[in-house]
Amino acid sequence: MHTQFSSTRRENASRRDVSILIPAYKPDWFAECLESALAQTWPVKEIIISDDCPTDDIRQIVTRYEADPRIRYARNAGPKGPCGNYLNLARLSDARWFKFLDDDDALLPDGLERLMHHAKGRTSVVTGACQLVDAHGDAGMMPVDSPESVNGRRHFIRCSRRPPEGLFSRMLFRADVVQSVLDEDLPQSLISLDEMLGLIAAFYGDPAYEHAPVCRYRLSPAGYSRLTTPQVLLDDMACVTVPFRMAAERKFLLPKELGEWRTGMLTQYTRRSLHKYLDSGDLAGMKEFLRLMRQRFGTGDTLRCCAASGLLRAAASRFLLRRSR
Repeated sequence: MHTQFSSTRRENASRRDVSILIPAYKPDWFAECLESALAQTWPVKEIIISDDCPTDDIRQIVTRYEADPRIRYARNAGPKGPCGNYLNLARLSDARWFKFLDDDDALLPDGLERLMHHAKGRTSVVTGACQLVDAHGDAGMMPVDSPESVNGRRHFIRCSRRPPEGLFSRMLFRADVVQSVLDEDLPQSLISLDEMLGLIAAFYGDPAYEHAPVCRYRLSPAGYSRLTTPQVLLDDMACVTVPFRMAAERKFLLPKELGEWRTGMLTQYTRRSLHKYLDSGDLAGMKEFLRLMRQRFGTGDTLRCCAASGLLRAAASRFLLRRSR
C-alpha cells in the first residue's frame, strides 16, 4: 500500500508541474489574458511572460500584478519574432508541462484543469475545444472531432491527410516535445509552430483531446496567420520538413510510408497557401511563392503538390475572369 501511495503522489506532483507561458507582443487584450491565467482553478507553478512588444506597454500592465509570486517577467533585449518568443519561454521554464497562451486570448477558469485531466500516462499533447470571439463578441465554437485518445504513430500517419489541430491557446504540451526543437534553426516568421509541435508530439507519446472548451480564441482579420508573404508561407513548410527529418532519423515509419507522408503533408500546406492567394487575388504573390517552392523543393515535388491540390486551374480561371471584366 505504501509503495502504491508514493507512486500516486509522485504522479500527482508531476501533473501539477505546469507553467503558463505568455508570448506577449500586443497590449490590447493582454490584461484580460493575464487575469485569465491568474484565475485558473488548477494550481500552476508559474506564469512566465516573454515581452517582445516594441513599446513599454506590456511591462506597465505587468506592474499591476507584480505582487503575485507566480508571475515571472522577461523583457527581450531585441525582437525575437513570433516563433522565437514561444521558444524563449520554453527555455525560461523547467516545468514538466507547458501551457502556451496567446496575448489576445483568454483561458476559461477551468480550462487548464480540463487539459491537465489528460496529462497522464503516455500523453504528450492535449488539445481542447475553444470558444471563438470576433469584433462583435461570441462567434461560436471550434470543436475537436478526434477520439478521446489515439496512438502517436497512427496520429502521425493520419496527419498526412490534414495538418494536426493547432492554436496554442487550446493546447497543452509535455515539455520534452517543445524542448526537442530548441536547437533547430527555425525562422522567426514561422506561422505554424503549434502544428509542427503537434506532429513531433507523436514521437514522445500519444495525443489526447478535451471536447469541452478550454479558452476563448480571438479572431482577427489581420492576424499573423493570414499573411500571404511568399517567403513566410514557404518558411511555414518547416512544419513539414522538421518532423519528416526527425521521423526518418528515428525510423518512425517504413521508408515507403514516410515518403507518402511527406508528399501528403507538402500537398496540404501547398493547398493552404494557394487558397490564401486565391482568396486575396494576389497572382504576383502566388507566382513568387511557386518560384520559391520550386527552388527549395524541386520541380517534381512542386508540380505534384500543385496538381494534387487541384487549385491552380481554379486560380487561373478566377484571375482570367477578373481581367476580362
